[in-house]
Amino acid sequence: IEIDSLLIAMIAGVIVANWTTQPERFERILERMVPWVYVIFFTLTGLGLHLDALVAAAGAAALLWVLRLTGLVIGSTAAMHLVDEPPVVRRVAWRAYMPQAGIALALAATIASDFPEGGEQLSTIIIATVVLNEATGPFFLRSALRATGEAPVATKELLD
Repeated sequence: IEIDSLLIAMIAGVIVANWTTQPERFERILERMVPWVYVIFFTLTGLGLHLDALVAAAGAAALLWVLRLTGLVIGSTAAMHLVDEPPVVRRVAWRAYMPQAGIALALAATIASDFPEGGEQLSTIIIATVVLNEATGPFFLRSALRATGEAPVATKELLD
């Protein structure tokens, strides 16, 4: 049986978070490891990027980004309406879903290796779309948190 390491890690996380007596200990360990994992993960991802292919995939990535954005707006607005969230949450919930990277990048790597015919091109489009999401996602999340009152509007900025 071939089981992907990403799936094993997700299952382990569910087990530790839900069925152990001290999940906080595991969380503390993860918090210390996260910066190192990010450095390794994004360095390895960057090594696989070919800028010429990324530029060539920009149009398809932009289209995928717009389609995803449209789906998030429609889907989250409908879902928030169904669960009777306040109007402000209905209007901005989609913004909180814009940031994403890890699973999509792992999916892109899997597609590139598992599908020799067209997998590399699709992987490049996925990575380019992730780049767009990562570039715009923090703005959307922050604006959603501020619009719903979950984050203060006036905060001291790092560059002030």
